[in-house]
Amino acid sequence: MGSWEWLVDADELIWSDNHFRLYGMAPGQVEPTMDFVIENTHRDDQRLMRSEIERVRAGGGAQVFGYRIIRRDGEVRDLRSTIAEVEVNPRRVIGYVQDITERRSAERTSDTHIAVAEALGRWESLEQSGPKLLRALGEGMGFVAGAVWIPNAEFLVVRAFWHTNAAETSGLETFATAHRVPRGLGLPGRAWVLREPTILANAFDDAAFGERGAATLAGLRGAMALPAVKEEQVLAVLEFYSRDRPPPGDRLMRSLTGIGHELGHFLDRRRHDLDPVALTSRQLEVLRLASRGHSAPQIATEMMVSHETVKTHLKHIYLRLDVNDRAAAVAQALRMGLIE
Repeated sequence: MGSWEWLVDADELIWSDNHFRLYGMAPGQVEPTMDFVIENTHRDDQRLMRSEIERVRAGGGAQVFGYRIIRRDGEVRDLRSTIAEVEVNPRRVIGYVQDITERRSAERTSDTHIAVAEALGRWESLEQSGPKLLRALGEGMGFVAGAVWIPNAEFLVVRAFWHTNAAETSGLETFATAHRVPRGLGLPGRAWVLREPTILANAFDDAAFGERGAATLAGLRGAMALPAVKEEQVLAVLEFYSRDRPPPGDRLMRSLTGIGHELGHFLDRRRHDLDPVALTSRQLEVLRLASRGHSAPQIATEMMVSHETVKTHLKHIYLRLDVNDRAAAVAQALRMGLIE
């Protein structure tokens, strides 16, 4: 815990030694100001912080509120600030701050287990329920995007994707769904080989991850891969992306390992859902031509078949890929590695 004092009229901020330590700094290392507080607040909480500062500046009284800070080493911490006393003349506000990161971590762990159980209880298919499972896990741990990678021979291919903000992660989704990851390469490939949760604290620390280009283009910094394991066999790898470094810790790792084995047992009973979708060579050719922007009549001319034959092929493709139109079929085929 740390304490603080704000002389509002003079706009002077005073911190206790422990308050500096909450920010990962030595006492007196910087001169605390409200601008410094805002700058070091997690960007998703900066609006809240500005609003609270203005509320107190305008004469607001005691209040408790939570927010996240980012230390200089990139670590994210959960804090709870309490205003203990407000003096009117001269205007002086006294409060204290408590680090509740470990408590929030325990709450997220519990919430995540419940969310996963609910997602598995409503399972329909990998394509339909995979994004829901990613959301249940991702939101519970503070991630903003995720992908389900399925082993296909010596490669991993994406079969489902989830994100909270398409504008931020569109580049990530496009890149991930159009690529295959070899065994042992990149974060999902390493988790496949290691058969245990793997955390990447900073995308710049992993050359293979940087070459994939996704996280940095999307403004994301950290990632985590969770393998679904059944008797030493990895049936899937769930990869998640965050704006910040995922919080490593024994509690989180133990929890994720348990969830990974739970998912492995669940998917083991649904192996048919993981198998690559079988399409005929003619159907694959239709998809390849469609991916190049060919219309149905153009595909018919290229393949020297009737327009009706192409329409029939597309109808069967839609059924097998569980999609409703040609664009979705091409996107799904790319995700599954059926076409390049």
